Amino acid sequence: MPTCFASAGPNCSRRTVSHAVLEATKSLADKIRAKTGLSGDGAELADTALALGKTGMPFLAFNSLRTDSEQSEQKGLLNLLKGLFGTFRNPTGGTLRGFPGT
Repeated sequence: MPTCFASAGPNCSRRTVSHAVLEATKSLADKIRAKTGLSGDGAELADTALALGKTGMPFLAFNSLRTDSEQSEQKGLLNLLKGLFGTFRNPTGGTLRGFPGT
C-alpha cells in the first residue's frame, strides 16, 4: 500500500477527511526527503527536489524531461505539489500520526 494511503487510512475510516488529507500530504514530503536525501519541507522542499534549475535536471524527475511537453509536465507537477503543501500543511501538524514506524 502506498505510503500516503497508509498514512491517511486510519483517518478515512473515522471519516475525518481533513486529517486524512493532511497525513497523506505529510507522507509525500517524507517520501521526497527519503528519495532525494534532502531536508526541508513544503514549497521549499518541492522546489529543491523538483525544479529544473540551471542544469535542467532535478533531484526527482517524473519523466525523461527530453521534450518541452515533458518539461512542462514536470513544472506542472511541481506547482501542483507546492499548492498541495500550501493548502493542507500547517506548522503544528508537521509529524505523521497513525503510520507504522512513527
